Amino acid sequence: HRKCNVMPRSITIDFETRSVLDVKTVGPYRYFEHPSTRPLCVAVSMGGRAGVFRDFDRMPQWVLDALADPEVEVHAHNATFERLCIREIMGPCYGWPVPKGRRYKCSAARARRLALPGKLEKLGPALNIADHFLKDTEGHKIMLRLTKPRRPRKGEEPGIYWDDDEAKH
Repeated sequence: HRKCNVMPRSITIDFETRSVLDVKTVGPYRYFEHPSTRPLCVAVSMGGRAGVFRDFDRMPQWVLDALADPEVEVHAHNATFERLCIREIMGPCYGWPVPKGRRYKCSAARARRLALPGKLEKLGPALNIADHFLKDTEGHKIMLRLTKPRRPRKGEEPGIYWDDDEAKH
């Protein structure tokens, strides 16, 4: 009998974070070592289940079980970012299981291996994927406002301030 190749189970994960550092300038390792770097939310999907979560202490058990299961692959676009977020913040600060590096599968790296663009906003059009799969430009602008410090307003002491006004988002 021939051995069948069964696709391993997988979870897809995408963090949004904020920091005083710019990850593009300093790189992901230095970015996640910095004490100002914090996760804002995480989008997760697996086998028909999906959600966006902000309370990292109360994650659904299926997410934690998947991360703990050595047979489950962890998929992400630019997976080093998600891997370091879990290893440097989610594991130590929230008690999440920390998957081994070999379990991560990076769609950006896979695209580049196929001579396709690695940037998500360029990859969709290159693959002729419908618009709803592309990066949301307006949502991206809002996320950038949330992830970078804002300038102090008139009358505010010098310091680090964040745009946390829910009404603007």
